[in-house]
Amino acid sequence: MPRRLQAYVRCPRGCHHLHCGRPGREKGIGPPALERTGGNPRLPRPVTKELGRLRRRDHTSHTVIVPPKGGRASALPPKRQRPPGLCLPAWPVQNAAVAEDKQSGIEPRSFLTCVTEVAWLLGVGDVSKGPKDRNARHLAHTVRKPLLERASLPEEWFAPLMAAAVYDPDPSFCRWFVEPAVYAFGRRRVMAALVDYLRTGTDAERAGAVRAWYSAHVPLRADRSPAYGVGGVRDPALDESQDIKAAWLEASLRVFAEATDLQMRHRVLLGLPTSHTAYPLSLHELLESTLASARVHPDPHIRRWAAAADHEGV
Repeated sequence: MPRRLQAYVRCPRGCHHLHCGRPGREKGIGPPALERTGGNPRLPRPVTKELGRLRRRDHTSHTVIVPPKGGRASALPPKRQRPPGLCLPAWPVQNAAVAEDKQSGIEPRSFLTCVTEVAWLLGVGDVSKGPKDRNARHLAHTVRKPLLERASLPEEWFAPLMAAAVYDPDPSFCRWFVEPAVYAFGRRRVMAALVDYLRTGTDAERAGAVRAWYSAHVPLRADRSPAYGVGGVRDPALDESQDIKAAWLEASLRVFAEATDLQMRHRVLLGLPTSHTAYPLSLHELLESTLASARVHPDPHIRRWAAAADHEGV
């Protein structure tokens, strides 16, 4: 039998080797794919040439090795997950921004519509193509630099910029819309708009507001954008936001209490500090009621957040 068609099998001694008539070794070294078979004696012998075609991975539950016709598949247990953090379950890295936003209800076309409007206002990119021929991320990259290079932005651009930031499914790239809005319209106004989305928006818009809130704290530099201020001088009133941050905490606590979706509660917890001193006195009563419900919540991650808050409050 040609060597390229020799099959991988499990040695009775417990090691892996090529089925070529040689005796197995106690500490034989085989390909990594063999370790995933678990030594199942019922598993068909996929040849080397077809190993890649016969194997597929199901990231949501377990690994399945697809046998040839007439064979039997082997379902394997999932890989060990990294232990969850203090408050939240071990979710996938959000920079991928794929699985989470399918569940949150944000459709790619919604983001594409928002980016297309911004590109049309700027007069950049080819927005004459049909939706199927346009790429939202490519358009977002196209408008990023022109937005920062403008010394000012028209008033009617504020709402489209905020919509694009909220509907952007990637928490890193939504900064491309938040940052120029902060430079041109001020941090205070941008944060206030995100608070409004959190208060009255849909679940998808609330999730987008939580993602964009981090980018609203972007540090400002005079050499970053001419919209910083004339002569490198900026009006501090544009960025005064202490009361807006307090409004964000209040809205987050109320959304946490009202939300029926567990994932939405997890998202809101990302922006809720566990230290009582981070909340103004006017919110302490609301904080205590939130902690009371979190302590007895069936979700262990929410209870862990409450325990951390109780520990820091001692």
